[in-house]
Amino acid sequence: MGLLTLDVFNVRNIVKARIEPAAQFNFIYGLNGSGKSALLEAIFLMGRAKSFRSTDLSKVINFNANQFIVSGKVSQAKKNNTTIGIQYHSGQLVTRIDQQTVKSKASIAYCFPLQIIHPKSYRTLDAGPQIRREFMDWGVFNLDPAFLSIWRRFKTALTQRNAALKNKVLNEVRVWEPELAYYGTIVQQCRCDYLEQLKPYFLLVSEQLLGITEIEIKINAGWDAAFTYEQVLHTSIEKDLRYGYTRLGPHRGDLSVLVQKRQAKDYVSRGQLKMLVLALSMAQVLMLKENNQQMGCFMIDDLTAELDRRSKEKVFRCLDDMNVQVFLTATDPESFKNDLPKGNHKMFHVEQGVVTEA
Repeated sequence: MGLLTLDVFNVRNIVKARIEPAAQFNFIYGLNGSGKSALLEAIFLMGRAKSFRSTDLSKVINFNANQFIVSGKVSQAKKNNTTIGIQYHSGQLVTRIDQQTVKSKASIAYCFPLQIIHPKSYRTLDAGPQIRREFMDWGVFNLDPAFLSIWRRFKTALTQRNAALKNKVLNEVRVWEPELAYYGTIVQQCRCDYLEQLKPYFLLVSEQLLGITEIEIKINAGWDAAFTYEQVLHTSIEKDLRYGYTRLGPHRGDLSVLVQKRQAKDYVSRGQLKMLVLALSMAQVLMLKENNQQMGCFMIDDLTAELDRRSKEKVFRCLDDMNVQVFLTATDPESFKNDLPKGNHKMFHVEQGVVTEA
């Protein structure tokens, strides 16, 4: 599975561009501000119907335009090629699959699953827990078709209980507790099962990239796991009423990476932390492939920043072994040319929003 063609109109400084990517490696280079990240953003929009750079899609539109359009053709194993289109105009997002409008972003995500590492991603292990919850849930979402429905039911129950807590309506709080406990427990179990499956892949990639073997992933449920979630909700109701929201649960969950039984963020160097984040994402992709799930593409924005040559070679080797479509950006083409992997590849030059195949 991979991207066959990509057409971009009015995404940031890219007024118009069309590329036909290689099946494996695609190297994108150009000066800072040239539009490299905008090209990755366009691909990301195709797979997630949202931007990784801004929550406000109006900021994605080129300054001289009133809408953006991204479309592309995706190859799928044992299926006909699929066309995906994303349009944003006057505050309205329209998503289409094979010319048919779809309302759910999940449809797009299932059709073209992708993962990206960008400069902010490297804070995955030392920033707040939300980014790590999103990391877990993206993995579960792509492996378990039932998870999205369960997550939505949990979020609905959580919203209703929080509204009742805010309004101090104790009876309503009690009404929503069984449903919240039921779906919250399933969400937590899905995350636990997922991380248990992910561990061997993460250990494998971590050893390849860093030579580290004494490494662990641990999950925090978001409540004291010595008790059931239902028990915790029942005993915490007084404090929840005081604060006006549900303080404990999967929405407060987290994961941590330990190296030699110490928090990685407090123990390893900045460069090693960056490699661990890469290892986590690569492990996700490998696990998807091993479970016969389709993978759209894997993108890394500004790969060579803060990586020495030896580390870069290791990353290239792992990416080559993954055998998925990859998009990489850097300011200098020599960053790629000196260590080109053996896989099929193309190079694209971006200058002032103009994309050309090099």
